Amino acid sequence: MVNSRKSGRPLLTRSALIAGAVTSLVNVASLAAQEISGRVVQQETGEPVAAAIIELVDDSTQVVTGQTLTGPDGLFRLTGAKAGRYRLRVERIGLATINTAPFLVSGGSPVFREVVVPAEPISLTTLSVAAERRCSVRSDAPISVQRLWDEARKTLLSVSLLDEAWLATFRLLLWERDLDPATGRIRSEELSERTVMQALPFISGPPLELLQKGFIRREGSVTTYHVPDANVLLSEVFLETYCFHSTRDEERVGLAFEPFGGAAGIRGTLWLDRESGALSELEYAYTSAPDGGYDLSSGGVVEFDRIENGASIVSRWYVRMPRFAIMNGRETAQVALIRESGGQVQSSRLRGRPRNITAPNATVSGTLLSAEGEPLPDALVYVAGTNRSARTDQHGAFALSHMLPGQHVISWIRDGDRSGEFADVIDLEVSNADTVIVLRELPRLAYFSQQCGTEARRNSTGSVLGRVLANRMPVPFAIATAQEPGGRIVEVRTDAAGRFAFCDVREEALIEVTHGARVAVRHVGLSAGEVMRLSVALPSTDHSVSTDTVLTESIQARLAADSVAEVEARQSAALAHALERIPGSDAPGRVWGVVLSDDSNAPVPGARIVDMQSSSAVTTDQRGTFRFETRSPMLYLQVSHVGFATVYDTLYVPPGDVVQLEIRLGITTLEPIVVTTRRRGLLADAYWRRAHQTGIFLDTLAIRRRTPRVITDMLRDQSGVHVITQGSGVQGGRLYFRNECAPAVFVDGVEVTRVSSRRSDQAMREAFDEVNRLHPSGIELIEMYRGASELPGQFGGAGSMCGAIVIWSRRGN
Repeated sequence: MVNSRKSGRPLLTRSALIAGAVTSLVNVASLAAQEISGRVVQQETGEPVAAAIIELVDDSTQVVTGQTLTGPDGLFRLTGAKAGRYRLRVERIGLATINTAPFLVSGGSPVFREVVVPAEPISLTTLSVAAERRCSVRSDAPISVQRLWDEARKTLLSVSLLDEAWLATFRLLLWERDLDPATGRIRSEELSERTVMQALPFISGPPLELLQKGFIRREGSVTTYHVPDANVLLSEVFLETYCFHSTRDEERVGLAFEPFGGAAGIRGTLWLDRESGALSELEYAYTSAPDGGYDLSSGGVVEFDRIENGASIVSRWYVRMPRFAIMNGRETAQVALIRESGGQVQSSRLRGRPRNITAPNATVSGTLLSAEGEPLPDALVYVAGTNRSARTDQHGAFALSHMLPGQHVISWIRDGDRSGEFADVIDLEVSNADTVIVLRELPRLAYFSQQCGTEARRNSTGSVLGRVLANRMPVPFAIATAQEPGGRIVEVRTDAAGRFAFCDVREEALIEVTHGARVAVRHVGLSAGEVMRLSVALPSTDHSVSTDTVLTESIQARLAADSVAEVEARQSAALAHALERIPGSDAPGRVWGVVLSDDSNAPVPGARIVDMQSSSAVTTDQRGTFRFETRSPMLYLQVSHVGFATVYDTLYVPPGDVVQLEIRLGITTLEPIVVTTRRRGLLADAYWRRAHQTGIFLDTLAIRRRTPRVITDMLRDQSGVHVITQGSGVQGGRLYFRNECAPAVFVDGVEVTRVSSRRSDQAMREAFDEVNRLHPSGIELIEMYRGASELPGQFGGAGSMCGAIVIWSRRGN
């Protein structure tokens, strides 16, 4: 069915969508290639029209056989047309569609057509929006849906068709941010810049594959979130399998979409400007998580803009994904934070043309005043979780530039307020517009009264008002835990000023502050009704613990009648407790990666990977792979190879963790925007060995099928494993491999067997007892290596002739 309206646009039905939204290229391999070129000029001025969409339409079938954009000079070129009768369709964003008169194409000379187009603006202000959905591929769409799709399609096609005639240099600002799932506040933010020579800042991958297999995919421990690009939204399968309806807000009209029948995919809205009809923004959300449940914390935005001469580009984008809390070594359904990955075009420059800033960032400026209203000079105003800060001048004025949109938290610090008692905190929603704020010094005890009131005095308990610092700067969102001798434990999180408060401490408590891999422990003692102001400085290096004992004067006087040894003993106990709370602090992190060519996916041997902080370097092998260990959790990598653009990346590798990394080198094509979440801990290492090495592996499913009383009930069935039991087989026995050689036993990566002679009867009994020490229901995975030829190096390598049994508990590491 073809619409007979002036524009010649088809209705949003299956046959029309295929003709109007998808380029149906004709196979011309057996025909002589015929070139059709031309120029588009404005009727009123005679000036060339750039970035207009040109479609070659077969006049008899109404099938689009070719598409392109006019260049900056208004010229266009189409090739591959067979002999026949055609017309040209010229589409411009915000202007009426123009169809030329039919013309003949034969096997002779190339065809040149000059098209004169008038400026006929299209406005959507009078469009009647209806909530009717178009889900049946056989029914006609409402007129509002059709008009909105007509205009949105123009921008999407412009982005998709931008080619080498429009090749520009784009400077991109990329970011990774962690957001609080409850408030949306930014907890941390990392920025980087990249310069590319292409129109699309990201690509999504094959549309058919994404729409069939889903935008969220989980393979093993890796979850990948794909961002929809213009080609996905223009694809036939998207238009066939999604429902559409028109909507509006205060300033825009939109075309909303969702998968037919509630299937997994994406839902969202294409928002258009009412006056110009230009597509301004795509909002979307993922309709389901990898396990089939709804994932309401994930989704994103893609914004569109126009550069010189009206060419459309993706100017800004981000995708948000949940990261789930880990408990007992397993992911839970609780969202711990939201990871946001995004970017924006900072500037664009066409060949031979001046630079044009398309996405300037906002500035937050203001004044810091004392409680009496006087300016406070030489204070440091900062944005929590970022490296942006500014000092106030003599008038208390400050300015924070290059602020990305989002829910930021702003505070300040002066050297005279180590407990943060006077600091003000402002939640600020930053947009693209500059903002002016006023920060004020809080009255004395205002923060304490807000947190604790008079409860401490009523209950005859003391209170602790503290601030966490690192390198003399406040540490927001650190975890502070207070544990009293009676066993009561209270946990709080520091605010943007690095403050925490414990309101009802009974005489003494062990306060532990953790932030990443750094820990500080304070043993505090105070009398009833006292308020202790405490400054906790985190150690300057990761995997370190700082300890101290802090007492009020009354407690110090009481302890003086006892012994100084009591204070020292408490401090030693605090240190020992803190060390127990750091899992795997001595285990190095491991990075396994591969370097690929971005355009061909071929491995890149000989690429050099340098950690710029430690200056250590490795080189990829013939398969493009590399691996190394690190004791620093934060890596600043530089990846380079002759003939490729150098890539920089920041990587967080927790102790004992295994991170798998894929790096692509190239300048003409960017990798798809994906964010991966990896299962942390040494257990990830075990699953990698299961996929790549020899040995025997028994997982929870195998254990559940057998329901053994003890683990040795399962091991006796394995080749090369000998189990000799006494009586019921539960009380005692011997376990050994070939040649009566007892294996070493590891639990969660730590060896628990101690007998040095592996061929002794004592060693065989010890192996039996240690293997059975854990109940089968509490085991995640068992690895068995029956000799030196199978054994990985971390469990003894060739030096251990008898092999090993490695048990991973369900508690994790």
